[in-house]
Amino acid sequence: MSENAQPDPRRPGTESHRVASPGRPPTFTSWLRGRSDDDLTALLAARPDLAQPVPVDIGALAARATSRNAVLRVLERLDRFALQVLESVVALGDDRLREPVGVPPADLPPRSA
Repeated sequence: MSENAQPDPRRPGTESHRVASPGRPPTFTSWLRGRSDDDLTALLAARPDLAQPVPVDIGALAARATSRNAVLRVLERLDRFALQVLESVVALGDDRLREPVGVPPADLPPRSA
């Protein structure tokens, strides 16, 4: 089954939105798995470097997107203000980076207490 195939109610475990284990923040891979085809298309349109060569699966795409070189390429494109905001968010601590930045809260999996 492809990562973006529609869930099959007859086959358990084919649901497209996966939730992180209790007590652990969601990974970028699990977040990507919950995205629609349109969301992934928009990501690859914004970041064509992630599509060459074509990743074999969502895990490979997530690894490529979070690799040191990929992050450095993105940081090079930020203006001074955006870079200062990012540095401030990082300096505030990990708890503020538990979800991907710029994602509406409604799109995030529920948090465990």
